[in-house]
Amino acid sequence: SLGLFNEPQRVAMAKGVAQRLVKEGKDDTERIKLLYQWLSCRDATAKEQQVCLQLLQQARNKYKADTAAAEAFVGKTKDSLELAAWSQLTGVILASDTNILLY
Repeated sequence: SLGLFNEPQRVAMAKGVAQRLVKEGKDDTERIKLLYQWLSCRDATAKEQQVCLQLLQQARNKYKADTAAAEAFVGKTKDSLELAAWSQLTGVILASDTNILLY
């Protein structure tokens, strides 16, 4: 799973999906719902939503403390922090067992 997590194609896919989520989702809950529908063809369970929100907050805290890391990951934009956090979460979902089995 670590190999998949850092695979360049999967990282690029995560960034692309994150850009779409930030653009189309109105809030975190809706974005998580979209993420699961797009990648897993189902809604996230309550537990998955909770875990995703926790991971997202951890990523945001990480990138708030190190904006250079966010910009290095997704480029320098007005949404670098959000894109980096959502890219990280999307990468985790893409590397999950459910999605590995689908793709």
